[in-house]
Amino acid sequence: KNPAYNPLVPDWESNPDTKLTVGNGVLVITATSKGPSMNTRGLPAAKGPFTVELRMKSNSKGGARIFWAASPKEGYAPEHAAKFTPQHDDEWHDYEVKLPVEQAIQILRLDPSAAPGVMRIEFLRLKDADGKVVKGWKFGKPAE
Repeated sequence: KNPAYNPLVPDWESNPDTKLTVGNGVLVITATSKGPSMNTRGLPAAKGPFTVELRMKSNSKGGARIFWAASPKEGYAPEHAAKFTPQHDDEWHDYEVKLPVEQAIQILRLDPSAAPGVMRIEFLRLKDADGKVVKGWKFGKPAE
């Protein structure tokens, strides 16, 4: 078993400058550098284009991106990223980000800001072309 595994943050891992914890039923992302990120792998097969929906609040700065990859060998490339502009006013906001990819994807990476700070996510979901949830995450409860 992975000693860094956190059952309250199933499926997600972060870069070394980003800490993932859970508090009050939300995912708390604490970034100590200008490049916070978290990623998940092994997504169920589905057909795009995809949409990522999330509810987030932040006291950080800068733009955000969601990267995708069809396989671990593919890696993260600028042409496989969708940008969005979060509001960093420490209030809750809902975001809907379109991923213009038709093929199945295995990996998602969220870069929630471009600066140090604290971001909170209540939920995150990946939807397929028909609007069906391919994979969803609500933080704060162990996976069943």
